[in-house]
Amino acid sequence: MRRHLLFVLALLIAAPASAQDAEPAEADPAADVPAVDGDAEAEDAEAVPPPEYDARVREALQESAAGHWAEARAAFRQAHEAFPNARTERGMGMVSFEMRDYVDSVRHLRRALDNPVRPLTETQRTEVQALLDRALARIAVFSLESVPEGAQILVDGRAIEPEGDGTLLLPQETDGHAVTVQTDTRRWQSEIPVRGGETGPLPMVFDEPEPREPASSAPPVVIAPPPPEPSPPAGGLALVVGGAAVFLAGVAVLVAGLVELESFNAAGPSTEWADVSGSYAITLPLQGVGYAAIGLGAAMAIGGSVWIATDDGGGDGAGAQLRLRGTF
Repeated sequence: MRRHLLFVLALLIAAPASAQDAEPAEADPAADVPAVDGDAEAEDAEAVPPPEYDARVREALQESAAGHWAEARAAFRQAHEAFPNARTERGMGMVSFEMRDYVDSVRHLRRALDNPVRPLTETQRTEVQALLDRALARIAVFSLESVPEGAQILVDGRAIEPEGDGTLLLPQETDGHAVTVQTDTRRWQSEIPVRGGETGPLPMVFDEPEPREPASSAPPVVIAPPPPEPSPPAGGLALVVGGAAVFLAGVAVLVAGLVELESFNAAGPSTEWADVSGSYAITLPLQGVGYAAIGLGAAMAIGGSVWIATDDGGGDGAGAQLRLRGTF
């Protein structure tokens, strides 16, 4: 197949027709192109290429003959930049096919069929169409009707422009291409495998974007400072202080009663009853009063502490630490 393509390329640009062999040597070599494959089509007299065009074409043919496809394509592109026409489009499309760059091949072969400058002969058109069909069988052609208007398309992380007919061309990739479609507010991504020959809408589901308010229209979120710590209630505080005082007084009375009891017990056998009867008479009452005062003081202190701990600061809801405002 490669030898056949090289042969066609050589006929396309280099070989003059027999009807033109008698032309003077100084004639423009590009004027021989219309007579390829024995056709006698006339060229537009105004379509005259610049001098560097022929040199770039010959360079492309030489690189193609050596199998240097990348160099050949670069030379064809330079020739096309100097003088855009259907024949150079055809050359780029055929070389790209040899490089297995089928997407690029499809683009150039399509333009070769449509370009009115140095149009292809009927034989060339038949060959180009056949090669175009082979290239299309090796890529996917997806329409973009379902893609949101104005969305950007990325393939494997690179931004891609749709074709002129509103399609997306993807080369073969059985592992799948990472296709991303994004707008200012939404992003969709999918892995799309390409085995060749796929057509139809881009196989991605674009759900409707959820409406959302602009960020500037939402009221700010305000976090209110925490309210001041409420002071302990006066009644509870008085109970704690009073209870502590009664408790300490009870301890002092109890100690006095125990001291009197110790004095009574320390009296010897010869001690007169009149000398110890007073201590004995007051020791039990002192102990009773002391124990009672200790119990009362403890109860008062505990009650006051519970009062303070359970007080809610007046029950006005001041315990709420956060006050959030705005729309979420």
